[in-house]
Amino acid sequence: MFVAIVNDGAIADTGKLKDLFPNTSFPANGPNDEWMTENNVKIIKSRKTYDSATQKLNVVAPYIEGDVVYDVEVVDLTAEEIAEKTDAEVARKEASIRKRRDELLKETDFYALSDVTMSDEMAAYRQALRDITDHANFPDLSNGDMEGNGSDWPTKPE
Repeated sequence: MFVAIVNDGAIADTGKLKDLFPNTSFPANGPNDEWMTENNVKIIKSRKTYDSATQKLNVVAPYIEGDVVYDVEVVDLTAEEIAEKTDAEVARKEASIRKRRDELLKETDFYALSDVTMSDEMAAYRQALRDITDHANFPDLSNGDMEGNGSDWPTKPE
Protein backbone atom coordinates (compact mmCIF):
# COMPACT_ATOMS: atom_id res chain seq x y z
CA MET A 1 0.00 0.00 0.00
CA PHE A 2 1.51 3.31 -1.12
CA VAL A 3 0.79 6.15 1.25
CA ALA A 4 1.68 9.75 1.92
CA ILE A 5 2.39 11.37 5.25
CA VAL A 6 0.65 14.74 5.19
CA ASN A 7 1.69 17.48 7.63
CA ASP A 8 0.13 20.96 7.61
CA GLY A 9 -1.55 20.33 4.26
CA ALA A 10 1.67 19.30 2.50
CA ILE A 11 3.11 15.93 1.62
CA ALA A 12 6.05 15.23 3.93
CA ASP A 13 6.93 11.75 2.67
CA THR A 14 5.63 8.97 0.43
CA GLY A 15 6.28 5.27 0.09
CA LYS A 16 5.12 1.83 1.09
CA LEU A 17 3.36 1.77 4.43
CA LYS A 18 5.66 -0.92 5.84
CA ASP A 19 8.75 1.04 4.74
CA LEU A 20 7.56 4.31 6.29
CA PHE A 21 6.54 2.56 9.53
CA PRO A 22 8.98 -0.38 9.79
CA ASN A 23 8.43 -0.89 13.53
CA THR A 24 4.65 -1.08 13.30
CA SER A 25 2.71 -4.29 12.80
CA PHE A 26 -0.39 -4.00 10.64
CA PRO A 27 -3.28 -6.40 10.08
CA ALA A 28 -3.47 -8.03 6.63
CA ASN A 29 -6.11 -5.55 5.44
CA GLY A 30 -4.00 -2.56 6.56
CA PRO A 31 -4.40 -0.04 9.34
CA ASN A 32 -7.79 1.29 10.38
CA ASP A 33 -8.99 4.81 9.68
CA GLU A 34 -8.29 5.95 13.23
CA TRP A 35 -4.61 4.95 13.01
CA MET A 36 -4.32 6.62 9.59
CA THR A 37 -5.77 9.88 10.96
CA GLU A 38 -3.60 9.84 14.12
CA ASN A 39 -0.46 9.36 12.01
CA ASN A 40 -1.40 11.82 9.23
CA VAL A 41 -1.30 9.04 6.65
CA LYS A 42 -3.35 9.00 3.45
CA ILE A 43 -3.51 6.29 0.82
CA ILE A 44 -2.19 7.48 -2.55
CA LYS A 45 -4.92 7.03 -5.16
CA SER A 46 -3.86 6.07 -8.68
CA ARG A 47 -7.30 6.34 -10.24
CA LYS A 48 -9.47 9.29 -11.15
CA THR A 49 -12.68 9.53 -13.11
CA TYR A 50 -12.10 10.64 -16.70
CA ASP A 51 -13.58 10.37 -20.20
CA SER A 52 -11.43 7.77 -21.96
CA ALA A 53 -12.60 9.02 -25.37
CA THR A 54 -11.04 12.46 -24.88
CA GLN A 55 -8.78 12.18 -21.83
CA LYS A 56 -6.06 10.03 -20.30
CA LEU A 57 -4.34 9.62 -16.94
CA ASN A 58 -0.70 10.65 -16.55
CA VAL A 59 1.40 9.45 -13.64
CA VAL A 60 2.78 12.40 -11.68
CA ALA A 61 4.42 13.10 -8.34
CA PRO A 62 1.88 12.72 -5.53
CA TYR A 63 -0.21 15.81 -4.84
CA ILE A 64 -3.16 16.75 -2.65
CA GLU A 65 -6.51 17.58 -4.17
CA GLY A 66 -9.21 18.32 -1.64
CA ASP A 67 -8.63 15.75 1.06
CA VAL A 68 -7.21 13.08 -1.26
CA VAL A 69 -3.65 12.32 -2.37
CA TYR A 70 -3.30 11.33 -6.04
CA ASP A 71 -0.36 10.27 -8.17
CA VAL A 72 -2.22 10.69 -11.47
CA GLU A 73 -3.71 13.65 -13.27
CA VAL A 74 -6.36 13.84 -15.98
CA VAL A 75 -5.02 15.24 -19.25
CA ASP A 76 -6.94 16.00 -22.44
CA LEU A 77 -5.92 13.91 -25.44
CA THR A 78 -4.45 15.77 -28.38
CA ALA A 79 -6.34 15.79 -31.66
CA GLU A 80 -3.73 13.35 -32.99
CA GLU A 81 -4.22 10.96 -30.04
CA ILE A 82 -8.01 11.08 -30.47
CA ALA A 83 -7.61 10.33 -34.19
CA GLU A 84 -5.27 7.40 -33.44
CA LYS A 85 -7.70 6.05 -30.86
CA THR A 86 -10.60 6.40 -33.29
CA ASP A 87 -8.64 4.70 -36.07
CA ALA A 88 -7.71 1.85 -33.74
CA GLU A 89 -11.35 1.37 -32.69
CA VAL A 90 -12.50 1.34 -36.32
CA ALA A 91 -9.79 -1.22 -37.17
CA ARG A 92 -10.89 -3.39 -34.22
CA LYS A 93 -14.53 -3.24 -35.34
CA GLU A 94 -13.61 -4.02 -38.93
CA ALA A 95 -11.54 -7.04 -37.87
CA SER A 96 -14.41 -8.29 -35.70
CA ILE A 97 -16.91 -7.99 -38.57
CA ARG A 98 -14.56 -9.78 -40.98
CA LYS A 99 -14.04 -12.57 -38.45
CA ARG A 100 -17.80 -13.05 -38.03
CA ARG A 101 -18.30 -12.93 -41.81
CA ASP A 102 -15.61 -15.59 -42.29
CA GLU A 103 -17.27 -17.81 -39.67
CA LEU A 104 -20.63 -17.50 -41.45
CA LEU A 105 -19.03 -18.29 -44.80
CA LYS A 106 -17.34 -21.37 -43.30
CA GLU A 107 -20.73 -22.65 -42.18
CA THR A 108 -21.85 -22.73 -45.81
CA ASP A 109 -18.58 -23.69 -47.53
CA PHE A 110 -19.82 -27.21 -48.22
CA TYR A 111 -22.38 -25.73 -50.64
CA ALA A 112 -19.47 -24.63 -52.82
CA LEU A 113 -18.14 -28.18 -53.30
CA SER A 114 -18.19 -29.46 -56.86
CA ASP A 115 -20.58 -32.33 -56.03
CA VAL A 116 -23.18 -30.08 -54.35
CA THR A 117 -25.66 -27.88 -56.18
CA MET A 118 -25.83 -24.47 -54.58
CA SER A 119 -29.17 -22.68 -54.74
CA ASP A 120 -29.33 -19.16 -56.13
CA GLU A 121 -30.45 -17.98 -52.67
CA MET A 122 -27.39 -19.55 -51.02
CA ALA A 123 -25.08 -18.06 -53.66
CA ALA A 124 -26.65 -14.64 -53.08
CA TYR A 125 -26.30 -15.04 -49.30
CA ARG A 126 -22.62 -15.97 -49.59
CA GLN A 127 -22.01 -13.05 -51.95
CA ALA A 128 -23.77 -10.68 -49.54
CA LEU A 129 -21.46 -11.94 -46.77
CA ARG A 130 -18.41 -11.30 -48.93
CA ASP A 131 -19.76 -7.80 -49.72
CA ILE A 132 -20.53 -6.95 -46.07
CA THR A 133 -17.51 -4.60 -45.95
CA ASP A 134 -19.24 -2.47 -48.62
CA HIS A 135 -22.39 -2.07 -46.48
CA ALA A 136 -23.33 1.56 -45.79
CA ASN A 137 -23.12 0.98 -42.02
CA PHE A 138 -19.77 -0.89 -42.05
CA PRO A 139 -18.11 -1.29 -39.55
CA ASP A 140 -21.00 -0.25 -37.29
CA LEU A 141 -23.35 -3.01 -38.38
CA SER A 142 -26.47 -3.74 -36.39
CA ASN A 143 -26.75 -7.36 -35.33
CA GLY A 144 -30.48 -7.23 -34.69
CA ASP A 145 -31.46 -10.81 -34.05
CA MET A 146 -29.09 -12.08 -36.80
CA GLU A 147 -32.17 -13.44 -38.62
CA GLY A 148 -32.86 -10.31 -40.65
CA ASN A 149 -35.00 -8.50 -38.07
CA GLY A 150 -33.22 -5.20 -37.45
CA SER A 151 -29.95 -6.66 -38.70
CA ASP A 152 -27.59 -5.29 -41.32
CA TRP A 153 -26.42 -8.86 -41.92
CA PRO A 154 -27.88 -10.96 -44.76
CA THR A 155 -30.37 -13.66 -43.81
CA LYS A 156 -29.20 -17.22 -44.34
CA PRO A 157 -31.61 -19.12 -46.60
CA GLU A 158 -33.19 -22.35 -45.42
